[in-house]
Amino acid sequence: MTSPPDLLGAVLDALADRIAARIATAPERERYSSRELPPRTSRRRYAEVCRSGRVPDARHIGRDWECSRAAWDAARSRRRATPTTGTEPAPSTTLDARAAELLARAGLRVIGGSR
Repeated sequence: MTSPPDLLGAVLDALADRIAARIATAPERERYSSRELPPRTSRRRYAEVCRSGRVPDARHIGRDWECSRAAWDAARSRRRATPTTGTEPAPSTTLDARAAELLARAGLRVIGGSR
């Protein structure tokens, strides 16, 4: 006869195998919606991005938003351009100089002394 801990372990292993099989065979969705969100995206963030017009084919259907996966991926993969004014100093090369710059930006300074 099998002891309860062995039986429980066998049941958990079988359950884990079934879950892994379902995850591996999960179909890729071609469309996202407010009810079937993209990975690592909250419902609020999804609606905000769609509402802003950054996703070209996003449609508002009642209270939900819907768009294609390709449009979502394209909209989210764009990198934001960082504005450069041309007046920024060149980055320092030494670690001490970079640390002093960062401290100065925060309104702090390095105090000399023994380490």
